[in-house]
Amino acid sequence: MRRRMVAILLLLGLALPGVAFDVLKLVDDEVPLKVRVDGLGDTFIVARVAIESDGKTRTEQRTIQLADIEFIDFEIPEAEASLLAAPVPGKLEQLRDLWEAKSKWLGVRRSNSGTVGLEVAEVLLRSGEAAKVDVALATFAAIERGDWDTSRQARAQQGKLRCLLALGRPEEALEEAKRVAETAEDPGILVETRLVMAQAARDRFEAMLEENPKWREDDEVREQVTAEYHDTVDQFLYPCLFHGSLEEPAARGLWNAAEVYLLADDREAAQNCASDLLKLYPDSEFAGKAKALLSAPTAEGAGGH
Repeated sequence: MRRRMVAILLLLGLALPGVAFDVLKLVDDEVPLKVRVDGLGDTFIVARVAIESDGKTRTEQRTIQLADIEFIDFEIPEAEASLLAAPVPGKLEQLRDLWEAKSKWLGVRRSNSGTVGLEVAEVLLRSGEAAKVDVALATFAAIERGDWDTSRQARAQQGKLRCLLALGRPEEALEEAKRVAETAEDPGILVETRLVMAQAARDRFEAMLEENPKWREDDEVREQVTAEYHDTVDQFLYPCLFHGSLEEPAARGLWNAAEVYLLADDREAAQNCASDLLKLYPDSEFAGKAKALLSAPTAEGAGGH
């Protein structure tokens, strides 16, 4: 436990003498204060305020109401900056320790707590392990609720949708996507909600195919299945067609569209999607699947979403 606390202190820059102070700006004071924050209450912080006199610096402990604070510009130690620059699975424990220490500052302007939380959640989500994805979902939810930075709140909303899909909770993801889509203005959020709705449409389409394997020959269901088929493809192609600069969701949409075409036995259309994916997003995680599809035209496309 002691070693873990020392590691956190080092990341926060609190264990080293002579480390630079944080900068605190009060609402009614033009001159920012140099401080080291010692604690956080529900409505106040406790901080050591630097006071310079006769060429020397001393500190004076004060209790400052959160309502009186415009922002705190936290000094980011080199160790923390290095950790956030390369948030890989091997550094997950360090990231989680840092998030535990900084999460309480989510609502304080200029705090980078949300950045730490997003990196932790992304690493957890990419693990693919249900227990870790559950933690990622809770982390994204906390950032969406409490971060002072609206752009990070938007990223957290996207993350929640991806977690719900990864956990096999498509109905919940769909309801969340509909809720978010009503107010979202951020392109990334809109694209993510469209992909969630596209996945729901794909699930309906696959269910129809299972119930009606000869749907093209069945006059009673052909029109309904065809409509669901085209709607599913259109929704998966939406990111690439309208927000192509958002590479990850655009590539994901293209690959899913290719898979839907394969489900409908339209191999040529699937290969066209794969070809577009390789041309537009050659570094995407789906590029390997696209290459495999194009190199084996008679084989079934790989599964996965």
